[in-house]
Formats: sequence, C-alpha cells, structure tokens
Amino acid sequence: SALDPPANTELAGALEEWRTMARPFRLDLRMRNGTHLSVSGAPCQTADMGSEAGLMLAIQDTTALHGAQERARRLALEDTATGLPNRTGVVDTLTTMLDARPHDNSLAVVILQISGYSRMLATYESSVVDIILRRVVDRLEAAVPLLTHPAWGSVTLATTVRYGHLGGGEFIVLLQDCADAGATASILLQQLQRPIEGPDWLVSPESRAGIALWPHDGQSADDLIKSAIAAAAHAQIAGARQLLHSPEIRAAASRHKSIESALRRAAQDHLLWIAYQPRISLDDLHIRGVEALLRFMHPNLGLISPTAFI
Repeated sequence: SALDPPANTELAGALEEWRTMARPFRLDLRMRNGTHLSVSGAPCQTADMGSEAGLMLAIQDTTALHGAQERARRLALEDTATGLPNRTGVVDTLTTMLDARPHDNSLAVVILQISGYSRMLATYESSVVDIILRRVVDRLEAAVPLLTHPAWGSVTLATTVRYGHLGGGEFIVLLQDCADAGATASILLQQLQRPIEGPDWLVSPESRAGIALWPHDGQSADDLIKSAIAAAAHAQIAGARQLLHSPEIRAAASRHKSIESALRRAAQDHLLWIAYQPRISLDDLHIRGVEALLRFMHPNLGLISPTAFI
C-alpha cells in the first residue's frame, strides 16, 4: 500500500466497521510519499443494486491544507526573529517535560535577561537588533555541549537542554536532570557576555539570570517561568548576576505587585497625601521651613515609603 502503516491500519478498521455496521466515516490519511488525503465513506445506492447499499468513497488531496496548517502552527509557537520557541511553545515543551519526567529528578528553569535591550532598540536599526538576537541564539546553542557533556571531571550538568525566546531581551533555558543550576547559569552567562561585533558596531551585552527549580518554586510550567522571571528581576535590583528563586523573592514580588496594583487607583481612592515636616532651628526653636513629603497609605500594607512606591 502507498499509505503509511498507521494510515493503512486506520483505513482497514474503518472499512471493517462499514461492512459490519454500515457506519459512515471520514479519515485524514498520510501516504508514504508525504501526500495527505481526506477519505470519506458514505452509503450509496443505485437502481441496479436493488435494496443493497454500496459504499461511495470521496478522496481529496489535502497536502496544501496540511502545509498551511503546519506553517500556522509554527508561527503560533515560534518567535519570528530568532526561530526559537516563543512563550507558548516554551510552555508546551516544559509541560511535556513535567508530565513525562520521574519525580526523583531535578528540573531547572533559567531566565536570561539582556540588560539594556531597550537602549539597543533606540540605538540600532531593527535589522542589527535581529542580528544581535541571532548571535545570542548561536551562543546558547554553543553552550549545550558544555552542559550535556562531562565537565569538571565526571559531572554532567544536564541531560537535556531546551531553550526559547520569551520576547525582547529575555531568553529561557529548560534543563532536565540538572545537577547544579548555579554552575549552569554561570556557564550560560559567560557565553552571553562576550562582545558581539558587526561591520560598524560593537555590543558588549550584560546579562543576568534567574533560576527556578521544580517542584520547590512551582508545580506548573507557568509557575516555574514566573518564579524564574521574578528571580531575574530581583537580581537586577540586588546588583547580582544570578539569583535562585526563594520564598523571600516570592514575597517581595507579591508585595511589589500589590503596591503597583493599588497605586493605579491611589489618587481617586485618596490614598496619597502630603506630610509637611517642619524644619526647626535648634538655636531658637523657631520653624524655619517645611519639607513636603508624599505618602502612600496602602489599604493592606499600611504606610509605604516613597522609596518603595515611586
């Protein structure tokens, strides 16, 4: 048969059901040469057949349709600038890894953020920015053998490495059976920090990493990615190159989100007010001036300092 073995089996099963139960069917089948066919079977009766019903097959070549659907699927799951899986594709991959893995093995999610990406967009043409992103992809690819082959004697840092582009200057690396997430992030950062040179430009990207570990930092793909992003954001605030997610980072991120959310309605809810702090001369105890200070009374967190909310 010119059909793929699974398609041949599927067609044989449908024909057998037709013989026993006269059940109509519609199948999407693939041939050995890659052609896709839509095969529909329906009852057919003509005058010379008497009361006996026959089978009418309608066969349509759907190869072009399948090709268009595959291209649409790739566009939905891939980032156009880098060719890597986008956030949707990464979530699908990570979910599959979580579903298939043994519970006694570690899995790490590393977020790599390129500092100054917005400045790059403002400085260089979009074609140059795309070249920079593709060079980053090349370096991630070059890092895979360093992670999956024995290093430092007999240590293999990860058995499987997958990576994607979440957008902007943010990349993600998924590590199956990760032996040392901190060492892994260090190698990735070393790969990214080398200057990227073009015909008339030179970029020395600074990067930072946030790390989340399954199951401590999240059970689902979305939770793990959010935890790693929060760790990377906290690394920027702390001036660190890499940080492992922790309950403290989760609490800080939750507090930050609560403050930001309340600030959006702070003015109309009368949560912002001015405190006038007098300046008093110690010579004669007279008021020599007043300092006006903005204050924010959060409905749940209480009085918030301007250093926290501005």
